[in-house]
Amino acid sequence: MNWNEMQPHLQSHDVAIIIGPHRSGKTEFVVQQYGDNSPCIDVNKASKAYSGGNPAILDEEWEEIATRDCPFIAVIDAHTLRSDDLFTLVEMAVETKKKLYMTCFDIEAIPYSELLSQICAAKLSLVRIEMLENKEIYAWSLVGNS
Repeated sequence: MNWNEMQPHLQSHDVAIIIGPHRSGKTEFVVQQYGDNSPCIDVNKASKAYSGGNPAILDEEWEEIATRDCPFIAVIDAHTLRSDDLFTLVEMAVETKKKLYMTCFDIEAIPYSELLSQICAAKLSLVRIEMLENKEIYAWSLVGNS
């Protein structure tokens, strides 16, 4: 399967964690979800995090995310974010009734079990879409919509 074949999973779940190595097409896949609308990644702190800067999401960025007219929140390289910001993104998805799409290099680089607990408590559905070492892409519905 390829990333585009995972489209139905994004449409049928509230939260998607998209996992794969660098240059695997994860970001392109998320950008394609904008369709004819101008793409606007809500959160991308990788360059700041990798250069030793503070990857915290700023107050004005939170405001932009909340008010942007888009049915989803797009987060690139979620593994570079602070844990509290990841939890706040889930809360914001609930409050704004937007879907949350997050790309990640490695599931172990984020507080996965805590996020899973939060998603369960909020009664959201979660899909984990992952490119495996053999370059095959699979989806696991982990919470809701199974």
